[in-house]
Amino acid sequence: MTVRRGSERRLDEGSADLLLDVHIGPTRDQEREELLSDLIRVAAAQPERTRGVRGVFLEKYAFLTRPSIVGRLGRFMAELVSPDVDRLAAPALGAVAVGTAVALETGLPLAIVRHEERLLGKTEISPRERIKGEFYSSEDVALIEDVVATGSRAMEAIDVVRAAGGHITEVVAVADRDEGAAERFAAAGLAYRPLFAASAFEGFLIARGPGM
Repeated sequence: MTVRRGSERRLDEGSADLLLDVHIGPTRDQEREELLSDLIRVAAAQPERTRGVRGVFLEKYAFLTRPSIVGRLGRFMAELVSPDVDRLAAPALGAVAVGTAVALETGLPLAIVRHEERLLGKTEISPRERIKGEFYSSEDVALIEDVVATGSRAMEAIDVVRAAGGHITEVVAVADRDEGAAERFAAAGLAYRPLFAASAFEGFLIARGPGM
């Protein structure tokens, strides 16, 4: 007999009907909490080089270089992308890994937005030249980010995509540091969906205790 997670089966034993609610494996909430735990565990090792989220220091390259974490981030973040989006975009460099993971989950193509100062040897750089990969104007685009603080880097990428003719509709991020990005995106008419808010990190540490 094949038993699926959350399935219900009714068995007859004599004259009694027994309703069994069978759960196999972790729930979605448990998987999400495990992912949060792994983020904190692997990314808090070098606080002098990190970006903090409510007292939790996140070295983004510590988790963005781990396939087991990036793959799970991709699965969860893919669920936050609107179904009417045509393309994903990710600012270079750090967000490219998680952007690729989300692209693999959604099947949406990914464009990479480069920083202007890294395009050396050019005196004039058009917005389209800063976008690497296939890209068409008038597309609805979701920006994929890693750890977001004020949102300045994200807004730079958003301005480039908009100047190239793309229609940025939303920002999907790994974590928000609660330093003004939400207000900044709202003012720009963008939906903002971080997988983990700053309060999630704080609440996790309170629940698990300081010796986690």
